[in-house]
Amino acid sequence: MFEQSRDFIERFEAITGYTPYRWQVDVYERMLRNQFTDLKLPTGTGKTSVMVIWLLALVKRAEQSRSLGFPRRLVWVVDRRTVVDQATAQAEKIRIKLEEPSLAALKKALLGLSATCSGNSLAVSTLRGELADNGEWKKDPSKPAIIVGTVDMVGSRLLFSGYGDGRWHRPLHAGLLGTDVLLVLDEAHLSVPFSHLIRKVAELNRPENLGFPPFRFMFLSATLDADTGSDVNKLLEKEENSHLRKILRAPKKLILHDEKQARLADRLVELALQVGEEKKGSRIIVYVTDPKDVLEIRKKLSSETSKSVIALTGTIRGYERDKLTNHPDFQRFLSKKDKRDLTVYFVANSAAEVGIDMYADHMVCDLVPADRMIQRLGRVNRDGEGDAMVHVVKVKEKRRKKMERPIQQTWEYLNSVSSDASPLTLLLNPPPRDAVQAHPPYPPLPNWILDSWALTTLTEWRSRPEVEAWLKGLEDSPPDVYFAWREDVDFLVKLDSQQIAEVIGNYPLLSREILRENETDAKEKILALSERVPNGKAVLLSYSGSVIWKGELHDLSDMVRGARIRLGYTTLLLSASCGGLNEGFLDPDCSDPATDVSAKKDERFYGRLSSEDGRFFWKFFSGAPKDLGEEEFDEKNKALRFIREQTGLEPYLVKIPDDEKDEWLVYFVREGYEGHALPTFRMALSEHHTKAEKWAKLIGEKLGLPEEYVQALAEAAKNHDAGKNTLVWQRYANNKGSEPLAKSDSYDDYRVLKGYRHELGSVLALDNETPELVAHLVASHHGYARPVYPERASDPEREKESREEMQKAPLRFARLQKKLGWWGLAYLESLLKSADSLASQVIAGD
Repeated sequence: MFEQSRDFIERFEAITGYTPYRWQVDVYERMLRNQFTDLKLPTGTGKTSVMVIWLLALVKRAEQSRSLGFPRRLVWVVDRRTVVDQATAQAEKIRIKLEEPSLAALKKALLGLSATCSGNSLAVSTLRGELADNGEWKKDPSKPAIIVGTVDMVGSRLLFSGYGDGRWHRPLHAGLLGTDVLLVLDEAHLSVPFSHLIRKVAELNRPENLGFPPFRFMFLSATLDADTGSDVNKLLEKEENSHLRKILRAPKKLILHDEKQARLADRLVELALQVGEEKKGSRIIVYVTDPKDVLEIRKKLSSETSKSVIALTGTIRGYERDKLTNHPDFQRFLSKKDKRDLTVYFVANSAAEVGIDMYADHMVCDLVPADRMIQRLGRVNRDGEGDAMVHVVKVKEKRRKKMERPIQQTWEYLNSVSSDASPLTLLLNPPPRDAVQAHPPYPPLPNWILDSWALTTLTEWRSRPEVEAWLKGLEDSPPDVYFAWREDVDFLVKLDSQQIAEVIGNYPLLSREILRENETDAKEKILALSERVPNGKAVLLSYSGSVIWKGELHDLSDMVRGARIRLGYTTLLLSASCGGLNEGFLDPDCSDPATDVSAKKDERFYGRLSSEDGRFFWKFFSGAPKDLGEEEFDEKNKALRFIREQTGLEPYLVKIPDDEKDEWLVYFVREGYEGHALPTFRMALSEHHTKAEKWAKLIGEKLGLPEEYVQALAEAAKNHDAGKNTLVWQRYANNKGSEPLAKSDSYDDYRVLKGYRHELGSVLALDNETPELVAHLVASHHGYARPVYPERASDPEREKESREEMQKAPLRFARLQKKLGWWGLAYLESLLKSADSLASQVIAGD
């Protein structure tokens, strides 16, 4: 079989532990030829192995000195949080395997592609909030990487509008996600508008035509259009692997109930109990569309069986959801072998329909369109070892007109396959197109929309269109509203809007903190909450993380009643003291303070630093990872250093406005953010420039960029911080010596700069003959000059020249973006930022 791919088969088996299927070898051979085709694969046939296939194709091309032009980063996108977690676990397993001595040749080949040629050979990062982005994928853009994320988290960043991203991160993320990438959209049928967006981006974004690495994509699903992946279907029919043949032919018998008079929730409970009685010790999943029915069915099953019944919907807060998925009964559904005698029930809506490697024995569900039914069937008898019973209930319901035909056609389709609903049967006998749920329309993507998103300096929320419609489509149902609770909100409302946005950007909201409601229900619950706590403090954030409103709930409720504010796709950040959270669900009547779950052990926490009688004291909000005692300090910087030494975390500080008190909000994170970390060492400006130039050149060369780009990056890196060699900036750095500093271990209050931006000063220090690209890279390396600088950015000693540069920057940016494209220019900026970050660290062997 496929003798020409014998080395692939051996390496694949070494990483995964099993011999590849025929379709996996076929996809590998296509990738070697730089062909990336969509795949229609039934549940359980190993779609996530595309990660391994991509990696081995990259290694092979590197060994053949053909790595240039092959995507160096794999971006795995799926619109379900739980699936993101499982995909991340798969990527981590691959990385761990690469450390084994038997795979030393693979690791060596991967490290040979990287500028940072030590440590892990594969970067793995997650963009879904709870598994907070560890930043590995952007530290060294030449290092092979797997990035796993949701449609929201990846899509918004691709469009220069990442949720919670500030001006520094927006072009960085867009550049790295739009260049040198293979984007794999898993369960693509869930994200049809996003798939159209990706096709449009690929049409507009041709980085290889400009000398940049390419942007490629693949769509995976069990329910893509019938003509997709037909070659793979033929391979599956001929598959000789006994394990895969068993999965493809897994017995699943449908029992259809046309219940015109029955109440849906009651009938599903009745059938679930019946199956539980007939099939004792089995794992039974109950699917129903409405989240309210999920909670009702859970309650009734619990009372009837005197057992704990687990339930999952998409509206529960992430923290409580994660606790639920770690529940021992839920873990039974994740295990292939289950030998227990007790029957267990799992009730869920669409939040658990797709992608989860679930091994239910039997199923009871309501009737939904065929594409969703196929996904549900994929959760039952997944390994083909059992003989599943599947009860489908059709009741008389008021449905939207566009749903009537898909439902009726699905009913007829299920009747036709009721005796054998195995994956292979469904693959070879796909449902008719009009049995599939209608997808929301999606807006066009004209150039002017991309132009507006690319103006990343403009953070005012009204100045940039929200990206939600391009990610999710033009839904005719109410949009979602998100809610989160933190203890610092009582202080945040005292800050100006830009400061609040920067706090959220540097200490972003995690998925574990957030729950969602549709806009209709959200309005009702906000009004009820404001009745109970009218003076409760809150901040309303746009999708992109900018501040729409801040203040007290009674003011927000007035605007909601008067329809003077739009809530769709916004996040309401509430003070924990407001309450309104009950077992992970939004309950305005619950008066208990909400738990702030923003901290992550050993990764981040925050608190307030207050001065009394010249002494500084801590008040921790969301738990410090260690017992830091009752220490007090005579200086703020000493207090910060103490916490950093104890935890290894970097502080980000915000002064709380108060004429009488010296109080600071302090957010400790695993790594310092642009411009906000408190370094523990000093670095001379000349040394920093030398290191940055070295890294910029090395990264460019490893990526195989044309010489003109490599030289531009090196020249920009060599001069990017020249504006720090000014009296005002060296005073800010508390430099008492004669040699200019680039980094200090003891900064003064940032207000001594009076708004001065050193990158503007760096552009002024450039030679008049400096190419425009170099000038822009220097100007934009802290996120400004896309297209403008801050109003008060001028060098106080060179006011006239500063004003002239501030006028030049927008036109220079426009010319370069027209020449290099939205993502091409951002990509070069991201490479300089990475070189700057690497030059700011103490690296072994540097």
